[in-house]
Amino acid sequence: MDRGDTYQTVKDDSGDIAGGGETVTINIRCVNDFKLSVQVSLDSTIGLFKSILSQPADIPAKEQKVIYNGWILKDDQTLKSCGLEADHTVHLIRGSAAAASASATNVVNPNANQDAPRVAVPTTGGLFVRVGLF
Repeated sequence: MDRGDTYQTVKDDSGDIAGGGETVTINIRCVNDFKLSVQVSLDSTIGLFKSILSQPADIPAKEQKVIYNGWILKDDQTLKSCGLEADHTVHLIRGSAAAASASATNVVNPNANQDAPRVAVPTTGGLFVRVGLF
């Protein structure tokens, strides 16, 4: 695939611009200097935006991290709710799909209560610890 600047209008199966609504051009910059521009609705979710980018950027949507204004954008947010406007630029990096799924489950002990507060409790010596002087 040619890794130069690319402009792409992305349409859904019905032939409409992906996401519906008013469309704008969003610029995408990858770490390897690959640049891409897509026309998309600001009402589109980041999840849809990632799926749009997966083919031209050659990064599966589950492995993508979209960064705007120093923030990693979440899949359920819309482009508009993140503050994106026409001709703004986002950065796209490859993350790890395994890290995302591992963070959702405690791999060491899947039955552990991850919401429980973590408190250090002394296991011996009672409430006071004896310190010897040398």
